[in-house]
Amino acid sequence: MAVRLPIWLQITVLFLLGGFTVVQAAPAIPADVATIFANNCTDCHAGDLPDANLRLSADMIFSSAVGKPSRQMPGMMRIKPGDPAGSYLMMKIRHDEGIQGEPMPLDEDQLAPADIEKIAGWIASLSAADVAPDQPEPVQAFAGWTVGNTPTAKVLRKGEMLFRISHRFVPVVNGGENQNAYDVNFGLDGPAVIMISLGYAPTDNLLLNLGRTNAADNVEFNARYRILRETSGQIPVSLAIQGNLNWESQKVGDESRLRGEVLKYSMQAIATKALTEKASIAVVPGILINSNSAIEDEDPLLTLGVGGRYHFGNGLSLTADWLPIFTELDAVQNYGVGFYEGDDPTKARRFDSWTVGVEKQVGGHVFQLFFANSPVIATDQVMNGGDLDVAEGDMRLGFAIYRILR
Repeated sequence: MAVRLPIWLQITVLFLLGGFTVVQAAPAIPADVATIFANNCTDCHAGDLPDANLRLSADMIFSSAVGKPSRQMPGMMRIKPGDPAGSYLMMKIRHDEGIQGEPMPLDEDQLAPADIEKIAGWIASLSAADVAPDQPEPVQAFAGWTVGNTPTAKVLRKGEMLFRISHRFVPVVNGGENQNAYDVNFGLDGPAVIMISLGYAPTDNLLLNLGRTNAADNVEFNARYRILRETSGQIPVSLAIQGNLNWESQKVGDESRLRGEVLKYSMQAIATKALTEKASIAVVPGILINSNSAIEDEDPLLTLGVGGRYHFGNGLSLTADWLPIFTELDAVQNYGVGFYEGDDPTKARRFDSWTVGVEKQVGGHVFQLFFANSPVIATDQVMNGGDLDVAEGDMRLGFAIYRILR
């Protein structure tokens, strides 16, 4: 005999069942396929600013590639579920004719046939149900961790390390007053100021750096914390703060290396924004305590850094920054050379630091080549200004190389 439930009980059961949503487990990529991508592709296609905005890490590949249109071939999907032959990613991996840009992996041999077959088999096993909904994507306004002199809001993923080598040639490109450009090989003959640093990310939003430069044997420790991360359609700007401790450890006469005047403290607030897909801006106010080792109890030095980037494509960008000082200046001794005319410390010759250059991102590397008016690199040193006047056509060459270590 059929049992008929009271209408009120039927409504209650339907209401309760309707209040529960069946949570579908996120699709997972097979471990062997994930390993192939991790070993060959994620140097370029992972993190905050992947090439072509394509992320092939195990946690992002479904939302970034499966069922998503290719930027280089908008008429094709990056990964077409169930159809390896119709997937643009397979064309890039197989080095097929007709692809745009470089084949994958970049600057390396083609993947082993067995690995290509594993990827093709995985794509063939996918269905429309594996297509993840579109997600707001992180926006990284700058490829580098600095715009010449000015820090950006970029950090690392948890557990990653960052190696940096930065180089400033001291001679002026045009040779200065007593030489011509050829005499100094357009500034490349040296001497040079060099800084080497190593960073580590204990979390996704915190980056710790330790470095040293031969200018006054300056040792720098800084910590950068990202407060907000720019995200398409949600968060319009990236915000970070950076605290810096600099120690001028160079021995000067009989004075102690640890005297209070040689310890510098600074704080910078960093705001970056991508104005368009190609143009970005950074605004970085800062304060430096104990800026001048030769003066006791001087006022804090206030700066307002402004940086910009224009991305041409294929990882190549034009960059520039300017670091105006808003504090009344005294003659300063920076990296061992007085920024004043001749031997008269009353005639201060110091100008706001600036750089103009180009930047190239290739996988886990960022290369920067620029002109600058300051011969120094450490944060407290560039906040103190430079000794060359761009109005006189004086500038130096410099470069920096960043490498992510995973």
